Amino acid sequence: MNHKPTFFISSTIHDFKDLRSSIKFYLEEQGCTVLASEYNDFGQSLDLHSYDACLDQIKAADYFILLIGARIGGWFDQANKISITRKEYRTAYGLHRQGRVKILAFVRSDIWAVKDDRKELSRFLDSLGLEPATVAAIKGRPGKATSDAEFLIDFIEEVGRNQETTSAVKGDVAFPTGNWIHAFSSFRDVIDTLRGQVFAGRPIDHAVMRQLLRAELLATICQLITKIGDGDAVFSFTLIEEFSRKYPLVSEQLNRSVRVDREDFERFFHVLLCIGRGKLQTHVLDQALMSNVFLGFDPGAGAFQETPVYGALFLLRQEIDAYARALTGSSPTSEAVKALEAAGPGRPVTLALLTLVGLRHFVDRATNVVLLAKATVRHLDGAPLVIPALRPSSPFIDQLEQLDRERVTPALAEKFVAA
Repeated sequence: MNHKPTFFISSTIHDFKDLRSSIKFYLEEQGCTVLASEYNDFGQSLDLHSYDACLDQIKAADYFILLIGARIGGWFDQANKISITRKEYRTAYGLHRQGRVKILAFVRSDIWAVKDDRKELSRFLDSLGLEPATVAAIKGRPGKATSDAEFLIDFIEEVGRNQETTSAVKGDVAFPTGNWIHAFSSFRDVIDTLRGQVFAGRPIDHAVMRQLLRAELLATICQLITKIGDGDAVFSFTLIEEFSRKYPLVSEQLNRSVRVDREDFERFFHVLLCIGRGKLQTHVLDQALMSNVFLGFDPGAGAFQETPVYGALFLLRQEIDAYARALTGSSPTSEAVKALEAAGPGRPVTLALLTLVGLRHFVDRATNVVLLAKATVRHLDGAPLVIPALRPSSPFIDQLEQLDRERVTPALAEKFVAA
């Protein structure tokens, strides 16, 4: 699939005129579309104010390049200290959270130095016990690099998502994305960043998302597998398959009981103990499914298309949902304990068919979560994606073919919608 990336350049115009021109030329040489408001090809709407036209054009971009220098530029909302550049950034970040725009933020090196110096000065003044008005006057003094350091520092910290990162470290929220900031002194610094993050590999937000997803999937696997002594971690795939073969279930047995060998059930019970450890986290998985990280863009159709790994992640989310539903109410482990206690020491275990169906369903869902998470982690590490053979959707062996025949596929749903 070929796609022509579109870039929107956001900055104050006058102090970045030459840099904006150079970036536009470079990106267009790479075959990209560049939206810069000072050029005639920007596509201005005569029905909108120039500010609103700029904000509207951001929706057409794949990448949002933000350049922060010494100037504030025109005010969009002066009372709340929101410049038009800051408003453009906030619009882009809203789109970024929807997975529609990737953000590349740059700050002039001398402005970055001012930020660090002012933060050190602020900490020093706070330690002196001066009057608040005096401290504010000193902090807000104009300098050679900028006339409003407080505004620029606040803007830079917003772009770096500092407050959200602090909350994420405490475990209150997920870590924000799109918060990388690159200090630069020359055009070469900007171009080197673009080459490294856009043209020579995956965009940085995609790389971050993949790394965070890998970590979350590993955490999921850790909750469902077990460790044998001081040895390796394992999951009892073979035991689950053998138990299913030895005690097949058919729908005609609904009102009957199933007698299970004590040793077989105790091994099965050990699997239940390992996998019934509570809620599985899906914060990053949900973000990945809402983003375009694992989608391919088809310019002919004008839409994103699912890739095999996206399909695997979608299926994984469904299996995690089913696993969570099985944990509501009376837990599978509790049901198994009741069956063991009712049987008595050393005696075979007799279970109502529906009880065994619930236990089998829970174990099968956990098995599929492990298999899909393992396959995805291996793919994120560079291996080809191989979808594993999964446990069936129903424990009743006589219903599988019928369920497959009755299952509505996406192709059938598309045909239904078009009719």
